[in-house]
Amino acid sequence: MANGIYIYAEVFHQKVEEYTAELVKAAKDLHSNMPITVMAFGDNTTMKQLQWKNVSVLILSVNEDHEFQDGERAKILAEVLKEKDPAIVLLPATATAKSLFSRVSVLMNVGMTADATEIYMEAGTFKQKKPAFGNNVMVVTEETDWPAIVTLVTGIYEKEENGVMDGIEMIHREMEDSSIELLGLVEQETESIVNANRIISLGKGAIDENGYELAKELASKMGAAIGGTRPLVDNGMIPFEAQIGQTGCVVHPDCCLFLGVSGAIQHTEGVRDSNVTIAVNHDPDAAIFTFADYGIVADSNEIMKALLKRME
Repeated sequence: MANGIYIYAEVFHQKVEEYTAELVKAAKDLHSNMPITVMAFGDNTTMKQLQWKNVSVLILSVNEDHEFQDGERAKILAEVLKEKDPAIVLLPATATAKSLFSRVSVLMNVGMTADATEIYMEAGTFKQKKPAFGNNVMVVTEETDWPAIVTLVTGIYEKEENGVMDGIEMIHREMEDSSIELLGLVEQETESIVNANRIISLGKGAIDENGYELAKELASKMGAAIGGTRPLVDNGMIPFEAQIGQTGCVVHPDCCLFLGVSGAIQHTEGVRDSNVTIAVNHDPDAAIFTFADYGIVADSNEIMKALLKRME
């Protein structure tokens, strides 16, 4: 009988990603009485970073491992999970984790629920809330196969405080030769907006010939990062890493300035923990005004020009 919750911790350059603590908190908040285990590829250095009360640790030690050999790593994870037989597997809703576990789910012949924003138990059944149908609705899902593999959007749950782990197990596996050769890595040129204290969030209502250039100049003077809605990612205006919302990143800035953002819940859910939110939109009936702390009915470009002039 499947039992237990397994959490996959992403490790890059021997450093455990901080959002692992959010997954631990989410698992504990289920109050399921199932034992919780955090598993990760690594060694003793990795183990020392996985310290939470009432949580066991499973280290997967492999020969000549590479962080981006998804095919071979997926085989090892599928084998180990079949042996351990957990009821639930949680992982972060990152591009890297989803790429890896989409392969794991195929090898285990089970489904995978992606981009859940909330997980909970209802009458003994594990359920998830997530956006669907092009982010137009929120749905509740549950799995009919086990284990239930779920990716959880980061930045929503608080981080579990560190404590003394329950125990540790180390399993060694041999990595087979991959049919894909990794030739090199290219560092991301833009900084992540996840930890930015100030953010300018752009919607398609703010962008014309000069809008984006004005936003970049304003952001530079404000010491702010630029993020935005999905349409701006789709048209190549901003990178995917700067998309804010349920299918993008969740941010917690001290101040967020919305320019031309309509206010769809798929976007505002990504900034709901901001301390102060200010919205500029020419439409007085825009939904963003019901979300923001302060609202200005005006043309976004004119507001940006006025702010830049004031800053001079």
